[in-house]
Amino acid sequence: MKRKELSSPDTDESMISNHTVIQQPEKMSRMQVEVDTTINKKSDKYDRQLRLWGENGQKCLENANILLLNATATGTEILKCLVLPGIGRYTIIDNTTVNQTDLGNNFFLNVESLGKSKAKYSCKLLQELNEDCIGSHYTEDPIDLLERDPAIFKNASLVIASRMNQHDLNKLKQFLWSCEIPLVICDSYGVFGSLNINVKEHVIIEVHPDNALEDLRLDMPFTKLKHYMENINLTAMDKLEHSHTPYLVILYKYLLIWRNETGQDWPANYKEKCQIKELIRNGVLKNEHGVNEVEENFDEALQNVNSAFSKTKVPNDIEVVLEDSMANHPLESKNNSVFWILVRALKEFVKDHGILPLRGNLPDMFSDSKRYIELQTIYKEKAEADAEIVVGHVQEILRDLQLANDYVSMEQVKLFCKNAAFLKVIRGDYKSNTVKDSEKIKSVIDTMSDSHAAIYLLFDAISSLNNTEERDEKHVKAAITKLQGEVKFESDLPFKYVEEVLRCDLHELHAIASIMGGIAAQEVIKVITKQFVPCNNTFIYNGIDMTTGSAVF
Repeated sequence: MKRKELSSPDTDESMISNHTVIQQPEKMSRMQVEVDTTINKKSDKYDRQLRLWGENGQKCLENANILLLNATATGTEILKCLVLPGIGRYTIIDNTTVNQTDLGNNFFLNVESLGKSKAKYSCKLLQELNEDCIGSHYTEDPIDLLERDPAIFKNASLVIASRMNQHDLNKLKQFLWSCEIPLVICDSYGVFGSLNINVKEHVIIEVHPDNALEDLRLDMPFTKLKHYMENINLTAMDKLEHSHTPYLVILYKYLLIWRNETGQDWPANYKEKCQIKELIRNGVLKNEHGVNEVEENFDEALQNVNSAFSKTKVPNDIEVVLEDSMANHPLESKNNSVFWILVRALKEFVKDHGILPLRGNLPDMFSDSKRYIELQTIYKEKAEADAEIVVGHVQEILRDLQLANDYVSMEQVKLFCKNAAFLKVIRGDYKSNTVKDSEKIKSVIDTMSDSHAAIYLLFDAISSLNNTEERDEKHVKAAITKLQGEVKFESDLPFKYVEEVLRCDLHELHAIASIMGGIAAQEVIKVITKQFVPCNNTFIYNGIDMTTGSAVF
């Protein structure tokens, strides 16, 4: 049988002080019921996403303030995918009015809004999707509003821009860069889409890596784990106990046998791991006819030999983070000072112990509940002890920086230690945000396929035409020719794609806007929650052959 979870323990009556403490006034009880009901409703409403990014991620979303510059079909689709999961606030800034084309591609505008404010009516229909969100709008040109009231932009968690020319984008980028506010630029023309993320510094603790190796420490077992393993005797067990021994114990025991037989300390290659596998196969119990019993725990042990016998070390990517200069000057980071304080504390821990703090979680395994929980408790206690050491380093750093002890919470330290092997730091390039650098563009398109590079150049050429009246075939092709000469991109594809987007008169198709809106919203959520790794930093969608490409500046 598979491991079973323990039931909740009975209430300890010794913890109840007296009758009056339990029996609250009627009014207070009713308030508590209302609070509990609200929490339950929210949990039910956002159940699926809570499974993805948890309560911490949901709280980040609910506290976020998003600005959308220009209520295009793509822009409103992005907001739709943010309003539904419960983004806190959003503001639409657009000084244009609704025309017939908008009614054909934007689902958040209707006939009643024709000739009226695009910002006002798209905000109104988006608001109907989720009463938890607070929407507002400005019927004003985004750059004019930036110059008139920059505080509106300074208070944003993230800004989304759509259909802005290069001149205005450069102004916006410079301002947001100085404020360390992320900017997401997303557009679609016909069947093509483009996404770009501009961020000065983005740090991620909860990366949620795929196929990460478990942190089992079989090569350097800590004291309690060694004592626990030493008190287990596989040969003295009956059939039921033997077949329900956690595979972690099996691996440890046969590692010791292998060491005694070979005189080596740790299996360093495939051949040596195969030797351990053979020992494990021979350890399976046999029935009275000499046939192997069915023992799923031994099968699990065989399946996990390669991964479990990996050496414990500090990953190269984490060593780079630990050596980052920001760890020595954490307060220079406007938004990520806590992260860099934790990195500095982690560096001290690694200096003393040579390894990262134990993660403390175990994979599920075929076992009886008793021994699985015993193992789980041992790993959990060790992880908590490691976290306490990091807390000590954090407190020393806070004293040096003359900050309060609660500047970094224990919960933050525990979360950081649990994810210390997967930390990620992404930084943008100021030069690429402020000036058009041909070498930068060339380095991007060199990493893409010809079709995606051609679409990238097409979008860049269109945005370089600051006067929308010049966005015709003649001017777009001229802009592409100039850009091709600068970056030495020899292909006719950009010109073929010009014909494709001009067939749509440079308008958006709702199907493509919807696809790009979903992709962009996903990246926005990653940036806002600081979970998962966002696109770094350019993404291209080709609707003709249904392919995507990305490149890093």
